[in-house]
Amino acid sequence: MNFKIKMALGNFYHLEDEFGFTAMLKRDMVINAALTPMVRCRILKFHQKYMDVQLVEVLGADKTEFSLSEKEFYDIIGEENWNTQ
Repeated sequence: MNFKIKMALGNFYHLEDEFGFTAMLKRDMVINAALTPMVRCRILKFHQKYMDVQLVEVLGADKTEFSLSEKEFYDIIGEENWNTQ
């Protein structure tokens, strides 16, 4: 099941699926929510207010999911030459 990372709470990530159900994922792995907005998880246990889940796959954001165009990006950072050494 796919979840969106809502926030980090202590030793857990607070996740939410497309229907608004919440889940708690242990922070065994550091996930940058800005670059990895979605994770795929296996449901382990249901509680009254949330589910315990296990990480299966980290779903990185595609280039098309970012709101800045390449031109807007270069307008912000300027012309930079990366990895030229």
